[in-house]
Amino acid sequence: MSSQCFFLRSPDLPVTLQTIAESDCENLRQWKNANRFSFFFQEIITPEQQAQWFRGYLGRENDYMFIVQREGLSVGCMGFRMLEHNADIYNVIRASPLPSGKGSMSHAMRLICSFLVAGFSSEISARVLRSNPAIQWYRKNGFREAAVHDTFVEMKLDLVHFRPCAFEKVV
Repeated sequence: MSSQCFFLRSPDLPVTLQTIAESDCENLRQWKNANRFSFFFQEIITPEQQAQWFRGYLGRENDYMFIVQREGLSVGCMGFRMLEHNADIYNVIRASPLPSGKGSMSHAMRLICSFLVAGFSSEISARVLRSNPAIQWYRKNGFREAAVHDTFVEMKLDLVHFRPCAFEKVV
């Protein structure tokens, strides 16, 4: 993770993406634990393990985790890390749906992918457990199955149909 804190916003979308801070760790831990069966690591994460993850995260280049915000509320999180020349989307978690927040995570995915295409990579993927119903959500958001493995599906963003949005990075 770059030591620089920033947020991404778009005049076209009702969400912002804010890089995480240490104060976000407890929410991240609770969200991940509540949804743990949708992820590769399915054990309960303790506060100590979350703190250890955060320290490691701070030392990793090109690894970014964001809080998804809408109307001043934290509605979820998502991140990406660069693996070779590929951007790997990970830890996409909707914390709680808002009555007025329909589509917040889809908007956030469009924003993060626009950021990635503009400055990191046009190769964008996500590894999703085959048992995770979010596979359908990824398809709805422009990802296609690139490879099916025993326990997971590798999804790739279909750039032919992806419509990037205008955005700005605010430091």
